[in-house]
Amino acid sequence: MLRGWVIFEMSIKNLIRVALVCASAVALSACERAAARSCSSAQDAALKVSLLADDLNAAEAEGRLDSFRLGELGSRVMDAGSRFGSKGHHQSYCAAIDKIRVEAGLR
Repeated sequence: MLRGWVIFEMSIKNLIRVALVCASAVALSACERAAARSCSSAQDAALKVSLLADDLNAAEAEGRLDSFRLGELGSRVMDAGSRFGSKGHHQSYCAAIDKIRVEAGLR
């Protein structure tokens, strides 16, 4: 039974990492239109997502986040990417990423 749980937990972690990479890809492939003064490009948004992903993985490795909370936060990053990033709303996407960061206790 324990072996099955370990495999399940490892696959959850892999899915979370894939989700965060996908969110970064959405940000990178977002439209190049400028949305506002700060976080005005897909590259700016991708940097925010990348930094958040690094911080989330570090928090999980340090035991400050469990894999289920990490999965929830990863899902929110993907949702924000599909709502804002893919439409070129970079400032809104960055604001959503900042909110996720705060709610995760990373700031």
